[in-house]
Amino acid sequence: MSGTVEQWIEELVTPINDYRAGGFVYFPVAETADGQETARYRWAHEIVSAVRAATGAASAARTRASVVGAGVTRGGE
Repeated sequence: MSGTVEQWIEELVTPINDYRAGGFVYFPVAETADGQETARYRWAHEIVSAVRAATGAASAARTRASVVGAGVTRGGE
């Protein structure tokens, strides 16, 4: 994984917010098994959580608008 955590967050938040990307596939590339494990840990514990935090409110608002716009209601409302 190259780049800082902040760079990864910025690169991932943009397609989520601009294009409604719903998921990403991550393949760690490193010279050693320890390097791959470190990269997976950073991805799971630093990058994914930060991206979720950065996009959570916007994603929830879009979901609510889509559901309301489609005429779908919750619990018989």
